[in-house]
Amino acid sequence: MQRRGIVTGAACAGTALLAVVLYAINQQHPLSVLGTALLIALAATAAGGLLGFLFGIPRAVRAHRTSSRRTSARGTTPTPTWSRSPTG
Repeated sequence: MQRRGIVTGAACAGTALLAVVLYAINQQHPLSVLGTALLIALAATAAGGLLGFLFGIPRAVRAHRTSSRRTSARGTTPTPTWSRSPTG
């Protein structure tokens, strides 16, 4: 399912890039148009990454706390998968 999202995102980015290039070709200063479009895309990507980071961290912490509460409520401690067996 994650691969589908990556393919969809790449297709959208490619379509947007093609649209900007086709628009820039018809302008008097195409490199200026491409540079401006690149800066806008970079700013939008940075803003999205920052917002995703800010709102993704609390959700991850909350999920970790919830799973540890469930474990302690049962009174059992999960065995780490990396621990050695008693025989060796």
